[in-house]
Amino acid sequence: MDKNGTWIDAINKRIKMEGKKKHIEILKTEMDVLASRLEPHDTGHLHTAIYVLKHRVEELEKEVKEDG
Repeated sequence: MDKNGTWIDAINKRIKMEGKKKHIEILKTEMDVLASRLEPHDTGHLHTAIYVLKHRVEELEKEVKEDG
């Protein structure tokens, strides 16, 4: 691959990583919103949603770390 192609690949990788970081921020905000709606009873669905989002954030953070 020529220098121009390598440069374009580097730019695309950076854009993809920044997109993942923004996605992480949004998911964390959504978890905060859901957590603010928790009640002592009848909010098991919110606990489940928070749990799922937490694990998705962990997956994305791992990807960002690996892509460095």
